[in-house]
Amino acid sequence: MKSLNILLVIMTFVLPLHSQLIPNFQFTLYAKDAIGNVDSVYLGFDTAATTDIDPLFGEEELSTPFDEVLEIRAGILKKTNNLHLKLSKKLITSAEKIPFNPDNCLFGDDMVVYVQAKYPPVTLFWDRDQFISDNCVKGSLLTFHDADQYTDPFDWLEYSDTLYHCMANENAFDFIPDSNLLVNTGFLPLSIEKEVQGQGLRKIYGIRFLPSPFPGWSPCRVMVNATDILLDTINLYPNPATDLLRIPGQIQPKAYSIFSSNGIIIKKGMIQNGQISIAELPKGLYLLYLKDRFGQLHVKKFIKT
Repeated sequence: MKSLNILLVIMTFVLPLHSQLIPNFQFTLYAKDAIGNVDSVYLGFDTAATTDIDPLFGEEELSTPFDEVLEIRAGILKKTNNLHLKLSKKLITSAEKIPFNPDNCLFGDDMVVYVQAKYPPVTLFWDRDQFISDNCVKGSLLTFHDADQYTDPFDWLEYSDTLYHCMANENAFDFIPDSNLLVNTGFLPLSIEKEVQGQGLRKIYGIRFLPSPFPGWSPCRVMVNATDILLDTINLYPNPATDLLRIPGQIQPKAYSIFSSNGIIIKKGMIQNGQISIAELPKGLYLLYLKDRFGQLHVKKFIKT
Protein backbone atom coordinates (compact mmCIF):
# COMPACT_ATOMS: atom_id res chain seq x y z
CA MET A 1 0.00 0.00 0.00
CA LYS A 2 2.86 2.32 0.86
CA SER A 3 4.45 1.64 -2.53
CA LEU A 4 1.17 2.43 -4.26
CA ASN A 5 0.88 5.76 -2.45
CA ILE A 6 4.42 6.69 -3.44
CA LEU A 7 3.66 5.79 -7.06
CA LEU A 8 0.55 7.98 -7.03
CA VAL A 9 2.52 10.91 -5.63
CA ILE A 10 5.17 10.52 -8.33
CA MET A 11 2.54 10.35 -11.07
CA THR A 12 0.86 13.48 -9.68
CA PHE A 13 4.03 15.49 -10.32
CA VAL A 14 5.35 13.72 -13.41
CA LEU A 15 2.23 13.50 -15.57
CA PRO A 16 1.68 17.29 -15.85
CA LEU A 17 5.23 17.63 -17.10
CA HIS A 18 4.37 15.41 -20.06
CA SER A 19 0.85 16.73 -20.68
CA GLN A 20 1.80 19.93 -22.53
CA LEU A 21 0.58 19.90 -26.09
CA ILE A 22 2.99 20.34 -28.97
CA PRO A 23 1.64 23.01 -31.35
CA ASN A 24 1.35 22.55 -35.08
CA PHE A 25 3.97 25.29 -35.52
CA GLN A 26 6.21 27.19 -33.14
CA PHE A 27 9.48 29.10 -33.23
CA THR A 28 11.58 31.32 -30.98
CA LEU A 29 11.93 35.06 -31.55
CA TYR A 30 14.97 36.63 -29.89
CA ALA A 31 15.72 40.24 -28.95
CA LYS A 32 19.21 41.59 -28.27
CA ASP A 33 19.90 45.14 -27.09
CA ALA A 34 22.89 47.40 -27.80
CA ILE A 35 24.92 46.14 -24.82
CA GLY A 36 24.34 42.42 -25.40
CA ASN A 37 21.33 41.56 -23.21
CA VAL A 38 19.11 38.89 -24.78
CA ASP A 39 15.48 37.91 -24.22
CA SER A 40 13.08 35.68 -26.15
CA VAL A 41 9.49 34.56 -26.65
CA TYR A 42 7.96 31.41 -28.14
CA LEU A 43 5.32 31.97 -30.82
CA GLY A 44 3.13 29.54 -32.70
CA PHE A 45 -0.36 28.35 -33.59
CA ASP A 46 -2.54 25.25 -33.34
CA THR A 47 -6.17 24.24 -33.93
CA ALA A 48 -6.51 23.31 -30.24
CA ALA A 49 -5.37 26.72 -29.01
CA THR A 50 -7.73 29.51 -27.95
CA THR A 51 -7.61 33.31 -27.84
CA ASP A 52 -6.89 33.13 -24.11
CA ILE A 53 -3.92 31.89 -22.07
CA ASP A 54 -3.59 28.13 -22.67
CA PRO A 55 -1.70 26.29 -19.87
CA LEU A 56 -1.85 23.09 -21.94
CA PHE A 57 0.61 24.74 -24.35
CA GLY A 58 2.81 25.99 -21.52
CA GLU A 59 1.47 29.55 -21.58
CA GLU A 60 1.48 31.62 -18.41
CA GLU A 61 0.08 35.13 -18.07
CA LEU A 62 2.57 37.76 -16.92
CA SER A 63 1.02 40.53 -14.84
CA THR A 64 4.22 41.84 -13.25
CA PRO A 65 5.91 45.00 -14.60
CA PHE A 66 8.24 44.74 -17.60
CA ASP A 67 11.95 44.56 -16.79
CA GLU A 68 13.45 48.05 -17.00
CA VAL A 69 16.49 46.89 -19.03
CA LEU A 70 15.16 44.45 -21.64
CA GLU A 71 12.08 42.30 -21.90
CA ILE A 72 9.77 41.12 -24.66
CA ARG A 73 6.29 39.65 -24.21
CA ALA A 74 3.69 38.42 -26.66
CA GLY A 75 -0.04 39.10 -26.91
CA ILE A 76 -2.84 38.43 -29.39
CA LEU A 77 -3.65 41.33 -31.71
CA LYS A 78 -6.87 42.85 -30.38
CA LYS A 79 -8.78 46.08 -30.89
CA THR A 80 -10.00 46.26 -27.28
CA ASN A 81 -8.58 48.15 -24.30
CA ASN A 82 -4.96 47.05 -24.49
CA LEU A 83 -4.35 47.84 -20.82
CA HIS A 84 -5.98 44.48 -20.00
CA LEU A 85 -4.37 42.51 -22.82
CA LYS A 86 -2.90 39.27 -21.50
CA LEU A 87 0.81 38.85 -22.19
CA SER A 88 3.04 35.80 -22.00
CA LYS A 89 6.56 34.59 -22.80
CA LYS A 90 4.96 31.81 -24.84
CA LEU A 91 1.94 32.37 -27.05
CA ILE A 92 0.22 29.75 -29.19
CA THR A 93 -2.72 31.28 -31.05
CA SER A 94 -5.76 29.58 -32.51
CA ALA A 95 -5.71 28.35 -36.09
CA GLU A 96 -7.98 26.81 -38.68
CA LYS A 97 -7.40 24.85 -41.85
CA ILE A 98 -7.15 26.69 -45.15
CA PRO A 99 -9.68 25.06 -47.52
CA PHE A 100 -8.57 23.51 -50.81
CA ASN A 101 -4.92 23.68 -49.74
CA PRO A 102 -2.76 20.77 -51.00
CA ASP A 103 -0.31 21.20 -48.11
CA ASN A 104 -3.07 21.10 -45.44
CA CYS A 105 -1.84 24.44 -44.10
CA LEU A 106 -3.37 26.24 -41.14
CA PHE A 107 -4.36 29.89 -40.97
CA GLY A 108 -2.98 31.20 -37.65
CA ASP A 109 -4.04 34.32 -35.75
CA ASP A 110 -1.80 37.38 -35.63
CA MET A 111 0.14 38.23 -32.49
CA VAL A 112 2.21 41.18 -31.30
CA VAL A 113 5.56 41.09 -29.50
CA TYR A 114 6.02 44.12 -27.24
CA VAL A 115 9.59 45.27 -26.70
CA GLN A 116 10.78 47.21 -23.64
CA ALA A 117 14.44 48.20 -24.05
CA LYS A 118 16.61 50.64 -22.09
CA TYR A 119 19.53 50.32 -24.50
CA PRO A 120 18.36 50.47 -28.14
CA PRO A 121 18.66 49.67 -30.94
CA VAL A 122 17.22 46.19 -30.57
CA THR A 123 18.09 43.33 -32.91
CA LEU A 124 15.29 40.84 -33.53
CA PHE A 125 16.48 37.48 -34.87
CA TRP A 126 15.10 34.00 -35.54
CA ASP A 127 15.85 30.68 -37.26
CA ARG A 128 15.21 31.44 -40.91
CA ASP A 129 15.46 27.76 -41.87
CA GLN A 130 12.17 27.02 -40.07
CA PHE A 131 10.35 29.30 -42.50
CA ILE A 132 12.22 28.21 -45.62
CA SER A 133 11.57 24.51 -45.01
CA ASP A 134 7.87 24.78 -44.08
CA ASN A 135 5.72 25.61 -47.11
CA CYS A 136 2.82 26.71 -44.90
CA VAL A 137 4.74 29.52 -43.16
CA LYS A 138 7.14 30.51 -45.92
CA GLY A 139 5.18 33.73 -46.44
CA SER A 140 5.31 34.80 -42.77
CA LEU A 141 6.28 38.37 -41.99
CA LEU A 142 6.93 40.88 -39.22
CA THR A 143 5.56 44.41 -39.39
CA PHE A 144 5.14 47.42 -37.09
CA HIS A 145 1.54 48.29 -38.08
CA ASP A 146 -1.91 46.78 -38.55
CA ALA A 147 -3.19 49.07 -41.32
CA ASP A 148 -4.28 46.08 -43.40
CA GLN A 149 -6.86 45.30 -40.70
CA TYR A 150 -8.69 48.54 -41.50
CA THR A 151 -8.11 48.93 -45.25
CA ASP A 152 -9.62 46.52 -47.77
CA PRO A 153 -8.03 45.77 -50.07
CA PHE A 154 -4.56 46.48 -48.67
CA ASP A 155 -1.71 46.08 -51.16
CA TRP A 156 1.52 45.35 -49.31
CA LEU A 157 3.54 45.67 -52.50
CA GLU A 158 2.44 49.28 -52.86
CA TYR A 159 4.52 50.26 -49.84
CA SER A 160 8.23 50.17 -49.08
CA ASP A 161 9.53 46.75 -48.06
CA THR A 162 11.09 48.45 -45.03
CA LEU A 163 7.58 48.34 -43.52
CA TYR A 164 7.71 44.55 -43.29
CA HIS A 165 10.33 41.84 -42.94
CA CYS A 166 10.01 38.50 -44.73
CA MET A 167 11.02 35.75 -42.35
CA ALA A 168 12.13 33.31 -45.04
CA ASN A 169 14.26 36.03 -46.67
CA GLU A 170 15.92 37.49 -43.58
CA ASN A 171 17.03 36.23 -40.19
CA ALA A 172 17.49 39.52 -38.30
CA PHE A 173 16.95 43.27 -38.36
CA ASP A 174 17.52 46.26 -36.06
CA PHE A 175 14.98 48.80 -34.85
CA ILE A 176 14.38 51.36 -32.11
CA PRO A 177 11.09 50.69 -30.25
CA ASP A 178 9.76 54.23 -29.88
CA SER A 179 7.19 56.63 -31.33
CA ASN A 180 9.35 57.27 -34.42
CA LEU A 181 9.00 53.70 -35.69
CA LEU A 182 6.73 54.63 -38.60
CA VAL A 183 7.44 58.34 -38.92
CA ASN A 184 6.62 59.77 -42.40
CA THR A 185 4.84 56.55 -43.46
CA GLY A 186 1.23 57.51 -42.72
CA PHE A 187 0.86 54.50 -40.39
CA LEU A 188 0.61 54.34 -36.61
CA PRO A 189 2.93 52.00 -34.69
CA LEU A 190 1.52 49.27 -32.48
CA SER A 191 1.82 50.02 -28.77
CA ILE A 192 0.49 49.06 -25.36
CA GLU A 193 0.50 50.76 -21.95
CA LYS A 194 2.00 48.57 -19.22
CA GLU A 195 3.98 48.98 -16.02
CA VAL A 196 7.79 49.07 -16.25
CA GLN A 197 9.97 48.46 -13.18
CA GLY A 198 10.79 51.76 -11.50
CA GLN A 199 9.07 53.82 -14.22
CA GLY A 200 5.35 53.30 -13.73
CA LEU A 201 2.92 53.10 -16.63
CA ARG A 202 4.74 53.43 -19.96
CA LYS A 203 3.92 53.06 -23.64
CA ILE A 204 5.66 49.95 -25.00
CA TYR A 205 5.94 49.47 -28.75
CA GLY A 206 5.38 46.21 -30.54
CA ILE A 207 5.99 44.27 -33.71
CA ARG A 208 3.30 42.11 -35.29
CA PHE A 209 3.87 38.53 -36.42
CA LEU A 210 1.68 37.28 -39.27
CA PRO A 211 2.26 33.51 -39.28
CA SER A 212 0.26 32.81 -42.42
CA PRO A 213 -0.89 36.26 -43.48
CA PHE A 214 -2.81 35.36 -46.62
CA PRO A 215 -4.04 31.90 -47.62
CA GLY A 216 -1.93 31.13 -50.67
CA TRP A 217 -0.42 34.61 -51.03
CA SER A 218 1.90 36.95 -49.15
CA PRO A 219 4.03 39.97 -50.12
CA CYS A 220 6.95 37.70 -49.22
CA ARG A 221 5.91 34.73 -51.33
CA VAL A 222 3.81 33.64 -54.30
CA MET A 223 3.35 30.27 -55.96
CA VAL A 224 5.24 30.86 -59.20
CA ASN A 225 4.75 27.31 -60.42
CA ALA A 226 1.09 27.08 -59.43
CA THR A 227 -1.24 26.13 -62.26
CA ASP A 228 -4.17 28.11 -60.83
CA ILE A 229 -2.42 31.49 -60.99
CA LEU A 230 -4.36 33.91 -63.17
CA LEU A 231 -1.80 35.33 -65.57
CA ASP A 232 -2.29 38.65 -67.33
CA THR A 233 -2.25 38.92 -71.10
CA ILE A 234 0.51 41.55 -71.20
CA ASN A 235 3.32 40.83 -73.62
CA LEU A 236 6.73 41.30 -72.06
CA TYR A 237 9.54 41.45 -74.54
CA PRO A 238 11.90 39.87 -74.95
CA ASN A 239 10.73 36.80 -73.06
CA PRO A 240 12.97 34.88 -72.44
CA ALA A 241 15.26 37.82 -71.63
CA THR A 242 18.89 38.28 -70.67
CA ASP A 243 19.39 41.85 -69.45
CA LEU A 244 16.22 43.92 -69.79
CA LEU A 245 12.46 43.42 -69.71
CA ARG A 246 10.48 45.94 -71.75
CA ILE A 247 6.92 46.78 -70.78
CA PRO A 248 4.18 47.63 -73.34
CA GLY A 249 3.49 51.36 -73.39
CA GLN A 250 -0.29 51.08 -73.06
CA ILE A 251 0.00 49.69 -69.52
CA GLN A 252 2.00 52.64 -68.18
CA PRO A 253 3.15 50.77 -65.05
CA LYS A 254 4.88 52.47 -62.15
CA ALA A 255 6.00 49.84 -59.64
CA TYR A 256 7.11 46.23 -60.00
CA SER A 257 8.00 43.20 -57.88
CA ILE A 258 9.84 40.06 -59.01
CA PHE A 259 9.40 36.69 -57.29
CA SER A 260 11.73 33.70 -57.64
CA SER A 261 10.64 30.19 -58.62
CA ASN A 262 10.20 29.20 -54.97
CA GLY A 263 7.95 32.19 -54.38
CA ILE A 264 10.28 34.55 -52.52
CA ILE A 265 10.37 38.23 -53.43
CA ILE A 266 13.85 39.09 -54.66
CA LYS A 267 13.54 42.50 -56.28
CA LYS A 268 11.16 45.45 -56.36
CA GLY A 269 11.25 49.05 -57.42
CA MET A 270 9.98 51.71 -59.79
CA ILE A 271 10.01 51.21 -63.56
CA GLN A 272 12.35 53.52 -65.46
CA ASN A 273 11.73 54.32 -69.14
CA GLY A 274 9.39 51.37 -69.54
CA GLN A 275 12.01 48.75 -68.74
CA ILE A 276 13.35 46.65 -65.86
CA SER A 277 16.93 45.46 -65.49
CA ILE A 278 17.26 41.74 -64.72
CA ALA A 279 20.95 41.38 -65.54
CA GLU A 280 21.87 40.42 -61.97
CA LEU A 281 19.26 37.65 -61.69
CA PRO A 282 20.33 33.99 -62.03
CA LYS A 283 18.88 32.02 -64.92
CA GLY A 284 15.43 30.62 -64.23
CA LEU A 285 11.66 31.13 -64.05
CA TYR A 286 10.25 34.26 -62.39
CA LEU A 287 6.96 36.00 -61.78
CA LEU A 288 6.61 39.72 -62.45
CA TYR A 289 4.00 41.83 -60.66
CA LEU A 290 3.21 45.21 -62.24
CA LYS A 291 0.95 47.96 -60.95
CA ASP A 292 -0.28 50.50 -63.49
CA ARG A 293 -1.27 54.13 -62.93
CA PHE A 294 -4.89 53.08 -62.30
CA GLY A 295 -3.89 50.68 -59.54
CA GLN A 296 -4.57 47.60 -61.68
CA LEU A 297 -2.31 44.63 -60.96
CA HIS A 298 -0.75 42.74 -63.90
CA VAL A 299 1.01 39.40 -63.47
CA LYS A 300 3.31 37.67 -65.93
CA LYS A 301 5.78 34.80 -65.87
CA PHE A 302 9.12 35.30 -67.59
CA ILE A 303 12.33 33.37 -68.13
CA LYS A 304 15.81 34.76 -67.50
CA THR A 305 18.43 33.21 -69.79
